[in-house]
Amino acid sequence: MKRWFAVFIALLMLTGCGGKDKPVENREAEDNPHALATKQEPDNTAEDLTVPEEERVSLSGPYGTLSLVPAQGWEYELLETDNDDLRACLYGIQFRPMNAQGWIQVGYCQSFGVCGTGLSQEEVTLSGQPARIGTYDDLPYWDFVSWQGDLEGIVATRVSHGDFLWDEGQQQTAMEILDTIVFDREQRSGCIGYYTPEAEADEIGLLLSLVDVSPTGAALNWNLYDPETPTGELQYGDAFALEQEEDGAWVEVPYGVENAAFHDIAHLIDVEGTTTDSIDWSWLYGELSPGTYRLCKQVMDFRGPGDYDTYDLAACFLVN
Repeated sequence: MKRWFAVFIALLMLTGCGGKDKPVENREAEDNPHALATKQEPDNTAEDLTVPEEERVSLSGPYGTLSLVPAQGWEYELLETDNDDLRACLYGIQFRPMNAQGWIQVGYCQSFGVCGTGLSQEEVTLSGQPARIGTYDDLPYWDFVSWQGDLEGIVATRVSHGDFLWDEGQQQTAMEILDTIVFDREQRSGCIGYYTPEAEADEIGLLLSLVDVSPTGAALNWNLYDPETPTGELQYGDAFALEQEEDGAWVEVPYGVENAAFHDIAHLIDVEGTTTDSIDWSWLYGELSPGTYRLCKQVMDFRGPGDYDTYDLAACFLVN
C-alpha cells in the first residue's frame, strides 16, 4: 500500500510487514544499546506484588474487559479508545514504577504482526496462556509480548520517549503484573471504528476512518495519504447509508423515518493532511442497537462537469 497512515489505523490495524518492523514508537538510540546497565547496578530482586486481588484494575472496551493487578507502589493509567497515548492497542492499561521513564502498555489489538531484522522471540506461558516475547537487537529488555489462546488479541508493548531505564527487578515485577491479566470477552462496552480494506480507495490514495463513535453518530476522518494520485478535486456529499452485519452478510439498516432526503452539497477533501467531518445518523436510523455496522459513503474525483470518477468506501464500526 502507498500509505504509512493506514498502518496506524491499524489502527490501528496492523497486518503484514509494511511499516511494522519495530512495533513500538520512540525506541532507544541504536548507539546506546546498554543504557540499562548505565543507570545503576542491576537489582535481581523483583518488587513485592502485595496488592490484594480485590484491587485489580479493569477497563471495559468494545472487544471485552481487560484487567490486571498492579504492583504496590507502581502507577497505572487507563487508556480508553481514541486516546492519543495508545500505540499498538485499540484500548488498554499502561503501568510503570512510580516516576520511572517509559511505560509498559497492554491492551487489545485487532491484528498484530511484526517482522524485520534483529528480532528474536521466546515462547512462554503468561496468565496461563501461551505468549511470545519479542526482543530486537539483543537489547536487555523486550519490545513486545503477544498472547495466543484465550488471550489472543492481547499485546503488551514497551513505550518510551527517551531511555528505558528499568532495572532487572522492575522488569521481573512487570512480568509478574502481566501474569495477572484477565480478558473477559463477554463484558463489552463502548463503540469503535476499525480498519477494513473497503475503507480505502487506493486508486485515489484515500482512507476513510471513524473516531468518537457512538450509537448516534461519529467523526469522519478523510486521510489523503497520496495527494498525487487524484486527477481532480476529491468531493463527497451528505448522503450515506448504514449496513449491519448479519450472519456474515451486510444488510441495509431500515430508515426510522419516511421520505428521508439529503442536502445536495459537495464537500472538498483537503489535499494536505486529514479532513475531519461529523455525521449524525440518529435522525435517520435512531439510536443503533449493539452490533457490527459499516458506514457507506461515495467519493467523487471531479475534473469538471460530466468528467469525474466515483468510488464507494465503507468504514466499519462496533456498537456495544
